[in-house]
Amino acid sequence: MGVLRQAGLLVVMLAAVVLPFTCAQRLKDKDWSNMIVGGMKVEIEAVPYQAAMLFSDSVECGGSIIGPRWILTSRHCINQHEPVNYAFAVGSTDPYKGKIVKVEKFFVPPESSNDDRYDIALAKLAESLQYSKAVQCIPLLSSKDAIVPGKQAYISGFGDTEENNAEVVLKAATVEVLPWQTCQQVYPDVMREFMLCAGILSGGVDSCQGDSGGPLVLDNQLAGVVFYGKGCAEPNLPGAYISVPWFYDWIVGIVMEFMLCAGYMQSQVDSCQGVPGGSLVLDDHLAGITCNRNGCDESSINGLYISVPWFYDCIVDECLFPFSDMCVLRQVGLLAMVLTALSLPFSSAQQQQEDRDDSATNMIVGGMKVDIEQVPYQAAILTLGQVHCGGSIIGPRWVLTAYHCVDWLLPNFYEVAVGSTNPYEGQRILVRELFVPPETLSDPNFDIALAKLAHTLQYSSTVQCIPLLTSDSSLIPDTPAYISGFGYTKERSGDNVLKAAQIKVLPWDYCQQAYPYLMREFMLCAGFKEGKVDSCQGDSGGPLVVDAKLAGVVFYGEGCARPHFPGVYISVPWFSDWIINVVAQQSTPEEGELCAV
Repeated sequence: MGVLRQAGLLVVMLAAVVLPFTCAQRLKDKDWSNMIVGGMKVEIEAVPYQAAMLFSDSVECGGSIIGPRWILTSRHCINQHEPVNYAFAVGSTDPYKGKIVKVEKFFVPPESSNDDRYDIALAKLAESLQYSKAVQCIPLLSSKDAIVPGKQAYISGFGDTEENNAEVVLKAATVEVLPWQTCQQVYPDVMREFMLCAGILSGGVDSCQGDSGGPLVLDNQLAGVVFYGKGCAEPNLPGAYISVPWFYDWIVGIVMEFMLCAGYMQSQVDSCQGVPGGSLVLDDHLAGITCNRNGCDESSINGLYISVPWFYDCIVDECLFPFSDMCVLRQVGLLAMVLTALSLPFSSAQQQQEDRDDSATNMIVGGMKVDIEQVPYQAAILTLGQVHCGGSIIGPRWVLTAYHCVDWLLPNFYEVAVGSTNPYEGQRILVRELFVPPETLSDPNFDIALAKLAHTLQYSSTVQCIPLLTSDSSLIPDTPAYISGFGYTKERSGDNVLKAAQIKVLPWDYCQQAYPYLMREFMLCAGFKEGKVDSCQGDSGGPLVVDAKLAGVVFYGEGCARPHFPGVYISVPWFSDWIINVVAQQSTPEEGELCAV
C-alpha cells in the first residue's frame, strides 16, 4: 500500500541518532542514550527547526522552519482548505504545548496544479517566530550535486511510531541517501526527477504517516521534504522525498517577493511586508522605524536605520538603542572620515604609501580612499549581490562579522567579497554556515558572528588574514586604532569605495556616558570626542585594528562622526576563546586554522 506520510510519529528502530545543526548555531553535543525510549525520542532543542502542522487542533503533518515567517511543508497536507484553518506548532517536544502560530497564506509551485507529485508548499505565518534554543531555522541545500548515495541524512517528526498506531512524541533517526534508481524500481509510477530516495534497505528506520512535509537533513541543510512510501520502515521499501535543491529557486523567489517595502515615498513613512517592524523609506534609504527595545510594535520611540540598496529596503526588527531619536546600526554605505591623516597597521601598507607619488591629502575624496593591498583582511558581506556590511578575514575559511548583518536570511543567501578595492569586482564566495555565541539567542547585543565559507580563500597580496587580539591589555585609551570598510562617507551618502582611517581608543566610560542604555562590558569605545572620523552605515561587522591585530567589530553609533558620539565596537578579546573554539571544532586540517600572530 502506498502511503502519503500524513497523521501520526516517526518509525525509528535500532539506529543511532546523530543530529544536525541549526542555521544560526551548531547544536551542542549531548548524551542521547537517555532520550531513546521506544525509539529515538529527542527534545526539540535537538531539532529546533522541526514544526508540526495543526488542522482542527490535531497534528496533521510536519514542516521545517526556514525563516522567521516561513515553513516548508508538503502540498498534500493542505487538502484545499483555507489557510485560516491551519497553524504550526514550534518550540516544544510536545506540539500541543508549543508556540502555535496561524498560517497567513500558502504557496505551491505552478506545476502542482497539473501534477500532484509536485508535493511541496510554503507556508507564510501570520506573525514572526522568535528564535530561541527551541526555535531555529535551517538553511536550504541549494546544490543537487550534494545529494550523493551513501551519505547520512537525518529525519525527524511527530508521525506514527508504527503503522496504525500514533503517539505524539518527537523522534529522529539517521537514514542513508540511496540511488534515485532504487526508488524508481520500487515506485515506477511515483518517482520523478525532482525527488530523492533515502532510507535503510534492510528496513527498521523510516519516516511514516504524520511525517509528511517534515525535514530530511543532509550536510546540515534541508535537503528533502517527506513525501511517500509503502508502509513504514519495511525492507526494500525506502522513502521518497521531494528534493529541496530542485525547488530552491522557486522557494527563494517566493520568500524574496515578500521582503520588499511599500508605502508613500513622499511621506517617507510606511510598513514593510514580510519583515517584523514598520519601515520608513526615502530615496532607497530606510528613514525611520517605530520600535522599542523588545520589538517594533509597542513604543512610539523613533529610530533611524539605513537600508540595503536595491531589493531589501527593510531592516531588522528592533533598535539596539531605544531611547534615542536616531537609532543607527552601521549597515549599508561607506566609511565616514573627515580630514584625517591616513596611517595603516600593516608595514607593507605603510611602505606602499611611502612609494606613492600622491600624498595622503590627494587620497581624500569624500574620505580616505585606499587600495585593498593596504587592508587585505577587509571583506564585504553581500546579499543578493548588494554590499550591506563588512567583515574581517581571520582564516582561509573564516570571516568575522556582526550578528545583525546575517540574522535575517539563511546562510547561503550571503556572499563574502574579498581581494578587490571594488567589492563587486573581487572574489566572491558563498557562506556555508553561520555561528553565533549562545548568549546571542537571548540578547542581540552580543552582536558578533562567524561565517564559514563554502570554499577556501587563496591568500595573495590582496587577500590576507588578520590575527585576533586575544588580550585587552593593548586597549589603552589614546592607543591608535584603524578602521576600514565600504560604508557611507557621510550620513545618507555612499559610493562603495574602500576607505580607511586612523582613530583612537577611548575610555569605556566615555561611551557609557554617551550611550548609557547600550554599553556592555564586552564592548569597546573608539573614535574622536570632537567627531570628524568614524565608522558609518555599511561598515557593520568590519574591523577595528589595534597593534596590527583585530581588536573590534563595528557595531553601533549615533549618526556618523558626530561630536561626543564615538563608535561602539564588539570586543574581539572578549570573544576570542569562543572564536578559537568554534574554528578548531569546525575546521579540518585541509581548511587551515586561524591567522597566526
